[in-house]
Amino acid sequence: MPKFLKRLLIILAIILGTVLLLLAGIRAGERIVYASFYANADKAFAIPSLSENYTPQGLDYLSDSQSFITCGYMSDGEASRVYLIDKDGKATYAELKETDGSDHTGHTGGVTHFDQYLYITDSDGLHVFMLEDLTSGKDSLTKVGEVKTYIDPAWCYVYDGYMLTGEFYRAVDYETPMEHRLTTPAGDANTSIVTVFKLDATKPYGIDPTPVAVISTTDQVQGFCVTDTGEVALSTSWGFATSYIRLYDASKVTQEGTLTIGDTDVPVFYLDSASATRTIDAPPMAEEIVCVDGKLYINNESACNKYIFGKLMSANDLYYYDLKQ
Repeated sequence: MPKFLKRLLIILAIILGTVLLLLAGIRAGERIVYASFYANADKAFAIPSLSENYTPQGLDYLSDSQSFITCGYMSDGEASRVYLIDKDGKATYAELKETDGSDHTGHTGGVTHFDQYLYITDSDGLHVFMLEDLTSGKDSLTKVGEVKTYIDPAWCYVYDGYMLTGEFYRAVDYETPMEHRLTTPAGDANTSIVTVFKLDATKPYGIDPTPVAVISTTDQVQGFCVTDTGEVALSTSWGFATSYIRLYDASKVTQEGTLTIGDTDVPVFYLDSASATRTIDAPPMAEEIVCVDGKLYINNESACNKYIFGKLMSANDLYYYDLKQ
C-alpha cells in the first residue's frame, strides 16, 4: 500500500475516532447533567419519523387500546401529521387536510380527544377531526369544524368533563395580552391563561362554547395534565435550556376574582408558589405530557431535523418519568 494512502487512512481513522468519542461524550454529558431525571425515567417508544422533517408536539393517550396519539408539523411545509402508536410501539400516521381537501400545514401543537372527536390546536382555536378516521387506519384526516378558545392555544387537555386549552408566553417572541398577565394571590407574576369549557356530547363538536373558568399559569407552558395523585403538571421549555416539569397541589389552588372571556365573566384559579409542590428538571424541548398509571410521558422535539441536537443525546425516544419514585 502506498505511503500516502496509508497516511490518509490513518488520518481518516483518527477523525472518525475523534467524532465517535465526541458523540459519546455528548450523550454521557447529558446523562450526567440530567442524572436525577434519568434515574426515574425510561424509554416508552421511539418517536416516529424524526428523519422525515416531522416536528413532534402534541401527545394524548387512548386508554381502551393502550395506545398513544402524537401530532406535529412538518418543517418542510408538507401536511401536518397525527400518529397512532400502539401498545407494542408500532406507529402509523395520517396527514391532516382542511375541509376543502387541501393540506393542513399549521403548527399543530396540542392534541386530545373526547367522544367521537379529535382536537388539535392551531392559532385560532381547536381544529376538529374524527377520531375514528385515525383509529380505523385512514391515511388522511379531514377537518370537520373548529372551536373558538379565545386564546392562541399551544396545548389542549381533556379532564373530568372539561376541555382545557392554554397559551404560551415568552417575552418578545410569544407575547400574550396584557389582561392575561396576572399577579397571583401569592404575589407571583403569571403571564398566561388556560380557558376552560364543559364537554357536552350534545353540543357541536362536543364542547359547550361558553367558557366556565380561567386558570392563570407561568410562562413557556408546552403541556398540562393532572396526575393520578391529583397534582397538576405543567411542561415548560424553550430552546436549548433545561425543561421544567412544574407540579402543583390541586387542593391548594386559589380562586380569586374574575376575568372576561368573550362576553362571559368567569372565575380565575391560580397555579402559583402557594400550591407548588416540586419541580423536575428534564432535557431541553419538552412538549405535551400525559400521565398514565403514575408515569408522566413527555413528548420532545429536540431530535427532529429542524433542531437536530437531540439526535446526539437521548431524544430519539419518548421517555416517561415515574412519579411514584
